[in-house]
Amino acid sequence: MTLKSETLLLQILDDYSSGASNSLEAIAIRNGIAIRTLFMWMRDENLIVDYLGREGITFGQAMGAARNVMKIVTVGRVFEDYVLNGRKVEAWHHGEPSYVDDEQAILIDDLDTREMLYGYRDGKKRDADGHRIIRTRVEYAPAQLIQKFAESNMPKIYGNKSEVTMKGSVGLGVTTVGVQRPIPPDVLAKLEPVTETMSLAPPTTNTDEVFEAEEEIDEVEQPEPEPVERIIRSAPTARETVAAATPAPVGVNEVPLRAPRNALEADLFDKLAAARGRATL
Repeated sequence: MTLKSETLLLQILDDYSSGASNSLEAIAIRNGIAIRTLFMWMRDENLIVDYLGREGITFGQAMGAARNVMKIVTVGRVFEDYVLNGRKVEAWHHGEPSYVDDEQAILIDDLDTREMLYGYRDGKKRDADGHRIIRTRVEYAPAQLIQKFAESNMPKIYGNKSEVTMKGSVGLGVTTVGVQRPIPPDVLAKLEPVTETMSLAPPTTNTDEVFEAEEEIDEVEQPEPEPVERIIRSAPTARETVAAATPAPVGVNEVPLRAPRNALEADLFDKLAAARGRATL
């Protein structure tokens, strides 16, 4: 296979459209050329190929068509794999990964023997490079995604189905295209004769409009409102009179009204009355 041959170009296009890799660098390495050489070929206007039913297109246009096919293949492959098998998610607890246990190493209680046999003491399973394997769990696709997958692949069974129920009579307009067929004579004889005719002549617009005089309506005189008599009172009303003075309350300093019970109370009452009399002067 010579460099820049048509067979190599078609091989690159088929490899790219198959979805083997989304990277142009990986495609170039798979076909034994440099990525710089691949970009030069894609920009070469004189490099003509026939691909995907299109004749006489440049290699760059063919790579664009192959990329469109690759995107469809990649999306469909990931979509179907997620619906059928789910996806693996690493198990983490409190920010730390959960590693897979090595059952055979756990059975050995002697740490020295475990280290001598397996090379480590933690009892975790290791890969070929000696790294611990993180535990994974499977998350299956949600029901909405599975429903969309079924509707897109089997529309007759799982597609959208809507049933419309019409109540009453429904009039459907019929448009006749071309020359209408004549009515048969036997059907025409059964039709009732039309007795009323309707003029299809357009109305004339040159006639003068006649406006009838409107009847004059006599205005009805409204009676004048009667004057409101205002009454001016000189004497104050019951609400305007000044209320009587409130009698002074009888407090502890007032002279008791009861009679003294002994000579001591009589002397005290007399002195209290004399003091109040002096205070009011």
